[in-house]
Amino acid sequence: ERLKRSLSHCMAEQTRRTMSCAAAQAALDASHRERQALESHIDAQGRALKQLEHDIGLAKNAEALLRKELADSGLAYSAMETEVKETIAKLQTKTDMVASLQSDFDRQLSELTTCRKHLK
Repeated sequence: ERLKRSLSHCMAEQTRRTMSCAAAQAALDASHRERQALESHIDAQGRALKQLEHDIGLAKNAEALLRKELADSGLAYSAMETEVKETIAKLQTKTDMVASLQSDFDRQLSELTTCRKHLK
């Protein structure tokens, strides 16, 4: 009888330990799955970060190109502005020359008119 009770007690203890081991294994498996999910999430975040770094690099390159184009267009504008000023100066010189010629013409016409009056 005592042996039966001892055997029954041992079997109960073995069942409890088996259940405890099974629960621990289930918790370990759940922890392992959670760790894998976190590692997968971290990998995805790493890929997203690399993509963002790549996009930032592209944006910086585009910004540099835009700055260069802006500087080039500023130089082109400056060159055109200089050319326009030079053209205006040339036209002003020609206008002054035409005005001088007109004045000479008017003076000579006046002299001719005066001479004609004296000749008559």
